[in-house]
Amino acid sequence: MKCIKCENPVLHESDFCAACEEKELSRIGGFLYFPAINIIFVILSSLFSSYKTMTTLIFGYDFLGELRILIGFEFICFTIIFGVALYTSILFFRKKKKTPLFYIILLVFTSLFIITDLSLAHYVYEIKLDYNYLFLLFRAVFYTCIWVPYFIISIRVKRTFIR
Repeated sequence: MKCIKCENPVLHESDFCAACEEKELSRIGGFLYFPAINIIFVILSSLFSSYKTMTTLIFGYDFLGELRILIGFEFICFTIIFGVALYTSILFFRKKKKTPLFYIILLVFTSLFIITDLSLAHYVYEIKLDYNYLFLLFRAVFYTCIWVPYFIISIRVKRTFIR
């Protein structure tokens, strides 16, 4: 077989020759577009959520009562998620070797935050959880269960993040 880019002989079980495969795998592509989009989304949503919880704390401080603790916890976690996501995005788009580790940390921390936040809201403050909260929890855990093994096992990840 011949390389689909340059017509040289291909490597075993590949569509590319050695030179083209090295170029192809060294850039962000394939399934890595999904984590790239996710990182940008996490940065924007955590920044917005930090802003909303901060304004809720500032303007509703007298009316919140015991909920101040939960909302303060949310503000701290959203700020941490923003910082980790921003740092991970820098690593990701510069294709640094630490990217898989920090992306896994971001996913696991976000999932643990959602689990803890919903548990505190339900069991401590007796807030009823509806379908939207449970779907958020399921989506975060499912996303983590898919992408953590991918970032650990994938050859594409190992060859892309090499600097």
